[in-house]
Amino acid sequence: MAEDYYSATPDVVARGVIRYWTSRRDDEFDAVDAFLASQESEPQRAWDIALAIIQLTDDPDHLGQLGAGAIETLLHRWPEWALSRLRVEVPVNSRLAETLTDVRLDRDDVAFDGFVDLVRTNGLSLGRYISLVADETS
Repeated sequence: MAEDYYSATPDVVARGVIRYWTSRRDDEFDAVDAFLASQESEPQRAWDIALAIIQLTDDPDHLGQLGAGAIETLLHRWPEWALSRLRVEVPVNSRLAETLTDVRLDRDDVAFDGFVDLVRTNGLSLGRYISLVADETS
């Protein structure tokens, strides 16, 4: 019987997501689907799954997918909520900080200024956020 990822613990969902990212097996896509659904309606659950993924993998591709996916979605959908969590967790979680290199925001995104401040405050390079920052010389 297939795992019910919609009611599973964040750790179980995280393991399923990692298995899908690694193997691309269709039978693991339900974990990804449950993770995506949580990003739209249950930010705390999505956050808990994201942190579980970070604990379970140090694969740079997985961390990049997490930044460009869940972290970016949380910043778009729940900007103040996501920024408040990132401000607490990034200084003590280097792998979470690493995921931020793949987040893309535009100047008109609500989270833009707070995100740029977060990156700078934590000594991360904005040079890796090329689509994030417009030409500041103009």
